[in-house]
Amino acid sequence: MSIRIANGKSIYPDPEAYPVGTVYTPLYFIITGILYKFLPSGFAYGRFVSLISTLVTSFYVYNIAKHSYRNRKSGLWASVLFLSTYVIINKSYDKCFVDSLLMCLLTITMHYYLLNTQRGDFFAILFCSLACFTKQTALYPLILVFISSVIAKRKLTIYTPLIISVIISCFLMYITNGQLWIYLVVYPIGHGLQKAFPAKIMFDILVLQTCIWIGV
Repeated sequence: MSIRIANGKSIYPDPEAYPVGTVYTPLYFIITGILYKFLPSGFAYGRFVSLISTLVTSFYVYNIAKHSYRNRKSGLWASVLFLSTYVIINKSYDKCFVDSLLMCLLTITMHYYLLNTQRGDFFAILFCSLACFTKQTALYPLILVFISSVIAKRKLTIYTPLIISVIISCFLMYITNGQLWIYLVVYPIGHGLQKAFPAKIMFDILVLQTCIWIGV
């Protein structure tokens, strides 16, 4: 998918004319596609983005735990515990998966959300919106952050990233002639109804997306 973007091709083509596309939102592929486009070829930029995302996640896990328990030792333990899940999830942190970037953005979201301030909620919504452009499952935490902000009666300006995300989504829908909806909604739902994932894969995915909570 990254190579297709680097070559100026859509990652959501007409499935009847050219059945190649992704069922994930495009942020990860856009980032890696830009790297492939403007930097020397032959380097695994997908793995590079995943590795950097994992390191940033580890840093924010450290910060969250350090501020929560008010000592660096707790932060170090949380970070080490997070990194120790590398083997459990089949060494996926540095592979070309969207999940590492997703986990990174959701960890940053958590960091700002826990500040419990106007500014914190603004950046929580911003990074959670970016997470939604990485993988659709981030929509669930975004809804929770949104509801929490409404309950806290934050100023309307904090919802700016959400409005911009909706506009971008509509634009993507337009330039893909509606194929975005087919790849991101119709195909995943159809796949889920026709065939359940093996238990081992489901376990790996669960650990991959929740090990940050275990670490903290």
